[in-house]
Amino acid sequence: LTRYRARSPFSAIGGSGDVFESVTDIVTSTRNVLHLDVNCFPVVAHPSHGEEGLEPTNSWMLDFMTHGKLRYLWEDNGLDPTTAYNLIKKYLEAVRKATAVVKTFAGSNAESDI
Repeated sequence: LTRYRARSPFSAIGGSGDVFESVTDIVTSTRNVLHLDVNCFPVVAHPSHGEEGLEPTNSWMLDFMTHGKLRYLWEDNGLDPTTAYNLIKKYLEAVRKATAVVKTFAGSNAESDI
């Protein structure tokens, strides 16, 4: 008998207990009182899963930082111009906010160091 607490009773029939294989397994197999979203988990593909276990990722941010051209994001990443612009705009805004926070918490000498 495998004990479980987080997993739903139906998914516990398989005998896994509270050992989950992936983020998707956590989201789909936990009890329904937990409201989880797969996009809320900060994850990096685990090396033990090998090549077939890697989830598809999109390197648009790295590509844009490398070449700085919106038109290449369509060719390399399949992003239409509107989506690419909105993603970059949100990213730059997040960087600006993070910079402001660091300057605020770093103190008065932060202006000269940055």
